[in-house]
Amino acid sequence: MKHIINNHTTYRDFPVLTDCDAVVSILDATGFFYPEEIDIALELVNEKINNPEISSYQFIFAEYENTVVGYICYGKIPLTKAAYDVYWIAVNPNFQGMGIGYSLLSQAEEKIRMEGGKHFYIETSGRKLYEPTHAFYLKAGYSIIAVFKDFYADGDDKLVFYKKL
Repeated sequence: MKHIINNHTTYRDFPVLTDCDAVVSILDATGFFYPEEIDIALELVNEKINNPEISSYQFIFAEYENTVVGYICYGKIPLTKAAYDVYWIAVNPNFQGMGIGYSLLSQAEEKIRMEGGKHFYIETSGRKLYEPTHAFYLKAGYSIIAVFKDFYADGDDKLVFYKKL
């Protein structure tokens, strides 16, 4: 089944209005994100749709049978020469484990390389819930370069993953 889904998954790099509902649905379905985090993710999609010439956010959407099943939002870190951040990456839980997340991440890395980017950072929660996410980044070749204790809340550290491209 994994092979069939990957062969029928398509990718595009510009959001459309229907992606707003898809992003909310995906982030909500993961059970990882607080409502205010989902609001911010939606705000970034809307910013890109409504002000594409101003927005510095970049997106890649994964679709299966014309339904968005995952996405990544990333962008150049202001005031840096070649550093980029992943702001969001999420795959619908029904499609996790099928290589879609790795494909989204590797496509973003390739686009960054083409733009002259050399450094890719990902910040995420240190909560136990996120252990599969940490394993995903480590398997993708990232390493933990910083831990900010109690950053998001008491007992919720911020982990910074890094990969030199």
